[in-house]
Amino acid sequence: MKPAAYLVIICCSCVIGTIFSTPSDEWPAAETVYRAIDGVLSFFERNRNSLVLDVLAGIRVAEKQLNLTKKFLDNDDSWSSNISSMFDRVRALGELVFNVAKNASSRYFAKMGGVVVRPFYATSSLDRPVDVDSAWKSAHVPPEVMTTKMSYQSDRCLSAIANGCRIEDACWKTMTSYGVSGYALTHEVLYLILGHTFDGCFSKMKTLSQDDGVDIDRMETVLCSNVYLEMVEAYPRWIEPGMGEDLFMEQGMICSLLGFGDVLKPEWLHFMLRLQRNDTGCFGPSDGRHFHSGSANESRRTRRAEKELEHNCMVHMSSVGLGLLSVYLRRLLTLETPTTTGSPVSDDSNTLLWIIVYSIFGCLAVVVLTAVMVRPKVCFSRSKAKIVL
Repeated sequence: MKPAAYLVIICCSCVIGTIFSTPSDEWPAAETVYRAIDGVLSFFERNRNSLVLDVLAGIRVAEKQLNLTKKFLDNDDSWSSNISSMFDRVRALGELVFNVAKNASSRYFAKMGGVVVRPFYATSSLDRPVDVDSAWKSAHVPPEVMTTKMSYQSDRCLSAIANGCRIEDACWKTMTSYGVSGYALTHEVLYLILGHTFDGCFSKMKTLSQDDGVDIDRMETVLCSNVYLEMVEAYPRWIEPGMGEDLFMEQGMICSLLGFGDVLKPEWLHFMLRLQRNDTGCFGPSDGRHFHSGSANESRRTRRAEKELEHNCMVHMSSVGLGLLSVYLRRLLTLETPTTTGSPVSDDSNTLLWIIVYSIFGCLAVVVLTAVMVRPKVCFSRSKAKIVL
């Protein structure tokens, strides 16, 4: 085959690849997210007797999100029966894990069981904007690190909210302080979410914030604006293995519950889906490494709690994955169209068309230049002369 023909084939292949590829800034189909949730649930169901209490956090998020989606569809959509079945499945799994965790660790359950006894609060919309100008833009704690002392204080304060809505002065000061990051920051947001979740608690928090001269809605915006900026800054690093995928997903899950839709992006969802194990349905580190809870400094840890199961599956990471996927599914089915196939319409819907047009013109330009640059060879024979390219 002639060199010019090779060039033509290569160029046309690029055009075809462009046409059939899905840019990372395009939303995946809702079916893709639904199947991903099904995979995580299957993983949990297979390992139901080995699950820990913290798994319930993601399950309670999913339970609330699927219920909101189910109510929105209101039996008038082809998705209604699928969402209803998945909701029943999640609720049954939550009851099972709750009982398993209760029997496995009575002391820890007595302390933290109340936190996950019911579905977490979530707003009815996802259109609340962040305000990046309100962010403090500095952190006292590295994003990937939460000390054991901070974790203990956080658990104690969260437990107090869930058990009688007790808001201690020390807890209020600690859990509403500015300047932290990473897991410490997401736990502050979770503290406010629990205030919404348990009856009468948020009104107490609102009074306390007014006494401090701070509007509590503004406090939520400031906290989640910092979460958002951390995600934006961190995302290029997360695509490198072992750089905090668990935290990245937890950040998106937590602030989406308060309605901040900016923490949900199509490229972040695509990345999240790549972290899911195709064979097991669970989530694990992107480089396949095994979790190691120990380090040179045992007072530092990168997750609240983690347990490794089959095929390097991470329990806490899979729980967060389940919760966040349920938020994304709700977004795809209730806020954008189309809901069953393809991608929701965006302001950049013509981008792919222009890429294709430019690719075709580029292909034609290469062909023309090749024809001009390759000089013909003249071959003589006894009968006639002919030109061969």
